[in-house]
Amino acid sequence: MKTSVLEWVNSSGGPLVCGDKEAVSDWKGTAGFSGSKFGQKGTDYQSSCLVNDYVGHMDGYGNSIVVLGDEPLQTAFFHTFTEDLAIARWIYADPSVDINKELRSFTESDSLQPAVTLEIASGSIVIFDASVEFKNCSSSIIEGINPGLYKLTSEKFQIGRKYSFLIHRILPAA
Repeated sequence: MKTSVLEWVNSSGGPLVCGDKEAVSDWKGTAGFSGSKFGQKGTDYQSSCLVNDYVGHMDGYGNSIVVLGDEPLQTAFFHTFTEDLAIARWIYADPSVDINKELRSFTESDSLQPAVTLEIASGSIVIFDASVEFKNCSSSIIEGINPGLYKLTSEKFQIGRKYSFLIHRILPAA
């Protein structure tokens, strides 16, 4: 079981982008538009702000990029008890809680929304602030993953007032 210290990423107040490292390489943030939707007006960042779900796709960007919407929560990759790669979005936690240990114990919970597909071709998945250009991004987290089609779940992991996380498990699509 992987027990490394988690590396967290934050946004400047807006959503985070998650996707295939190659697919996000042209992401322009507030500086422009990199999608393929004909006649698109605005920026990549503005498109990301239109996603109202916990995780969702943007028109014109395909299945290789998703937005982690809802709230701008501190976010990290981790591996569950069953070794599934997952994303933790920190809502709150008591300072005395061993976050790494608690997250590793996660298996599954009730779904908050239907799963969203994500295609990974490069073998690397990345999360970063939607407002910045990826090529100039100084704060991102990258994790290795086998190329393929995945589904991202949205689940709540909460124990009373001890801690609460929004979890997105990254599972192979059936």
